[in-house]
Amino acid sequence: SSDVCSSDLAPFFQPEWYLAALDAFFGNSRPYFLTVRRESNKQLLGVLPLIRSKTLLKGLPLRSLQGPVSTHSCRGDFIPRDGECALAARGAWNHLKTDGWWQAICLNDVLHDGAFHSIMQLAKEDGYLTATWRTRLSPTMLVAGPDPFVTCPKRYKSFRNRLKGKLQRLSEQEPVSFETETRPTSATMERFLALESSGWKGDKKSAVASAAHTQRFYSDIWQHAVQREYARTYTMWLGSKPIAMQFGLLRNSVYYTPKVAYDEAYRDFSLGHILMRHAIQDISAAGAVRFDFLGPNALWKSVWTTSLQRHDNCFIFRPTLAGRAAHTALTQVGLRLRALRHRVYGDPQDLERK
Repeated sequence: SSDVCSSDLAPFFQPEWYLAALDAFFGNSRPYFLTVRRESNKQLLGVLPLIRSKTLLKGLPLRSLQGPVSTHSCRGDFIPRDGECALAARGAWNHLKTDGWWQAICLNDVLHDGAFHSIMQLAKEDGYLTATWRTRLSPTMLVAGPDPFVTCPKRYKSFRNRLKGKLQRLSEQEPVSFETETRPTSATMERFLALESSGWKGDKKSAVASAAHTQRFYSDIWQHAVQREYARTYTMWLGSKPIAMQFGLLRNSVYYTPKVAYDEAYRDFSLGHILMRHAIQDISAAGAVRFDFLGPNALWKSVWTTSLQRHDNCFIFRPTLAGRAAHTALTQVGLRLRALRHRVYGDPQDLERK
């Protein structure tokens, strides 16, 4: 699929990303990769990576086609050739609706303007049931121009200005230096895993190294990113000790940060923010136009930007008894229960309510 998965696309839509996810998280599943080709010359127009599953939504028994997307995959979508989305989506849907095996199709964490929505619209026009479940509101920041911080929220300007003073106080202990690696080595990855595991993530078993399959996934995408020359890591050193790191991906003038880590013994110095400021300056000088923070909205990210990208879990249900029942359970029960929970406890991504 390399003629569709080009350098214009984000890392998450490259073949190596899906292969790593399949190997690490979906080893027992049957892949169902749908390809759409032009009839005249067999030119590849689109790819829809899926797996077959007999369950949906926390074990609900329902034959479904699902995107091989985990919480670590960042995004899922239908991948059309540039400029051919409408034609590719029509071809994909024409094939999907003839496959009588599935009762539901589910693709997780699709951008709100993602190409899969074109397939959903075609399904809706044919009488199929569709639904979206909002998931992540991922912060994003424009960094092009002479001042990459010009779009940062003014309410946190004084905090960002104080970072220089914190850096100065930290450097009074030992010399502070910053390292940028565009071809990070395996030793760099080992340092990152050790640093991330040293704090609360390690204690709560949510660090990459806490699970073998998660570590295998990141090891695979790290190696592929290095080979294809879009890996980029930043390290903040205190003397000879790494105290903050970013594992990043710079592709098509967009910088992505799947993972960050810092030494919690120095939390009073705002290490993550100091390194973030350095990384933003560096990628802007390297020609990047946007910094994509990935993951859900969080207070520490709002220091740098208030611009958000909505993601949805997207569903198509066949209009059968089972499909209608699942659609009702999702839209009439599940979404309403979540809305009630947010009214009572607040939406964790609505920072204005915190």
